[in-house]
Amino acid sequence: IKKIRPKVSHLSLVELNVSKNEIITMEEKQSLFVDQLIYSPNKQFIIDGNAGSGKTIILLETIYRLNENENILMVCFNRQLSDYLSNRLKDKKNVKIFNFHSLLEHYCKTALIEFKGEKNNNYYDENLPTMFLEALIKLSDNIEKFDWLMADESQDFIDENSFDNLTELLKNGKNGNYVLAFDSGLQSGVYNKMDIDFLKTLKNKANNLD
Repeated sequence: IKKIRPKVSHLSLVELNVSKNEIITMEEKQSLFVDQLIYSPNKQFIIDGNAGSGKTIILLETIYRLNENENILMVCFNRQLSDYLSNRLKDKKNVKIFNFHSLLEHYCKTALIEFKGEKNNNYYDENLPTMFLEALIKLSDNIEKFDWLMADESQDFIDENSFDNLTELLKNGKNGNYVLAFDSGLQSGVYNKMDIDFLKTLKNKANNLD
């Protein structure tokens, strides 16, 4: 506590009220973002914000407010986050949640495509995406299609190839509904997989919430 807020006992009531108002403003702004996501004619959005800026909250609130007849695919990068999201959305039968590599492996397994080598970095970066594309082709018209693609931690796995493949799972393909949340700042350096040029391309085509 002393490290995070060393003089918390010395805060004045004015300072506390300012802090409270900042939180309320943030919540109102997030609510406006959700309204925009749901009611905009063009339902393709890029959210770009730093860690703690509320990207995951916006995605969750959007899912809660969407019609339950709409099927939603939610993808993130880390297994811990996918477990958290699965718990938060356990009552939402219209939502399927995967971390990115588990999603790819799920479709490979469905298509009876197996990998017999070592599951190292090369497997996750090259072999698995190639197998996933093969799975999509093999499953073809029998594959489940979604009304929405929601992606968190997109800086860690969304590039041109993964985007093209993931949108194959949407009912309207690249013209389908999606919300992709990125942290193009500090967080993008954790795995160094951020494709900044492709993010710029996406931002030129979609609505942007920064």
